[in-house]
Amino acid sequence: MACYLLFQMYSKGEGVEMNQGEAFRWDFRAAEAGLAISQSHVGNYFYKVRNYPRALSWFRRAAEQGDRDAECNLGIMHFYGHGVLANPEEGEKWILKAADRGDITAASMMGIIYAHQERYSEAMEYCRKAVDDRIAEYHIGCFYRYGLGILPDYSAAMEWFERSAQKEYSLAEFAIAQMFYEGHGVKRDLEKVKDLKKIESLGNARVAFALGTWYHLGFRVTKDEVKAQEYFMKAANLGDREAQYNVGFSRGRYIQDDTLAYKWFLEAANQGHADAAYSVGYMHQYGRGANQSYEEAEKWYLAAIDKGNVPAQ
Repeated sequence: MACYLLFQMYSKGEGVEMNQGEAFRWDFRAAEAGLAISQSHVGNYFYKVRNYPRALSWFRRAAEQGDRDAECNLGIMHFYGHGVLANPEEGEKWILKAADRGDITAASMMGIIYAHQERYSEAMEYCRKAVDDRIAEYHIGCFYRYGLGILPDYSAAMEWFERSAQKEYSLAEFAIAQMFYEGHGVKRDLEKVKDLKKIESLGNARVAFALGTWYHLGFRVTKDEVKAQEYFMKAANLGDREAQYNVGFSRGRYIQDDTLAYKWFLEAANQGHADAAYSVGYMHQYGRGANQSYEEAEKWYLAAIDKGNVPAQ
């Protein structure tokens, strides 16, 4: 298609001066004419600028024509509720379709989804399909480290963590530091554990949350609640829902700032955290940190029940 060829020329500077604006214009015209790969490109553009409704529309048009990237991205949007009500089942359907047709990102996603469902043999299968994907390699390391679906094998775990860490995946670097601390599969080396500070500085929410938990419990470090809350806040600001819930809990119970507590509970609840959804409902019911609204309270209690929170029932 001529429009797509012009997109390639302008995007790569082949025979013409490189011009990304002009490239997008021709890519968009190709998408409007029905070319699936261009529809997927346009979907990606709108997703990056957070225009989720338009991204969803373009991904769907491309996915229905069999574009694997679009199938995966459409699944991700349904799974996490970007531009549409969260529907993990619908999301999984599209991600699985892309994974079974060879999409590496989708295969990695399915591995993670199956791991969370404790379907570890299937999780391992799909992570192995995600050739050279650093997230999949990290999860394979976790399967070996903790004996999830297979016998524990620290040497194999370290091998997979190192493969992932070579691609600068901070959770894998964190796991390696933990194993050096514990002496699992390697000689115990406390010098390696000092790398935790470097890893945390990369800005990974889960690493920051893990360090917060360590300081909160006094696990492997001297117990320090001030440092724990610093790490929880960092993780919360980076989008970790468990950290957001913890920050909300501490702001409500210890600092007694209901407005801040509500803010963080709502952040976590919007990411599907069941206990946070219950807390948002409770605060609306009693007008603590939020407007009193029985309608809002009911909505969030139902959301909490749907996510498995027993007190909300």
